[in-house]
Amino acid sequence: MAKRGIISSSKIRFSPPGVDVDTAQPHELLMREQFLFTQPYFFRFVACPFAGNTSTSLLDQTVSVTIPNVTPSPIVLLWPVDSDESIAWPRPRDETGGWATNWTVYHEVMSSTRLDVRFIKGLDSQRSPNGAYVVLMRNADA
Repeated sequence: MAKRGIISSSKIRFSPPGVDVDTAQPHELLMREQFLFTQPYFFRFVACPFAGNTSTSLLDQTVSVTIPNVTPSPIVLLWPVDSDESIAWPRPRDETGGWATNWTVYHEVMSSTRLDVRFIKGLDSQRSPNGAYVVLMRNADA
């Protein structure tokens, strides 16, 4: 029978059924003292498939990203990267407060191992995003 919990002055750890708390890897635990606050577990730059495209046509493509199976509902942080390589979060604005770009980047968690990042360049826009930085963090509820 696996030991499932430790509570001491320096440790608080709980594991799921069948996983020994003393030998479990950090990502296998339900709770660990270092994870009491959400910590990133995945970081990647996702390139836009049409980066550098200066045509004025509407472009819309999705990139599927394989992610570690840590939680079915991760917290996703997404920082788009503009055509001039600046990190544009949430998006660049012009002097009047409107959006300064005619492109956008969306994300959707499709499963515990797949994240889709969607890149859209609007009609008549000559600027395309270069990509986006994606950071995933464990959701405290998962």
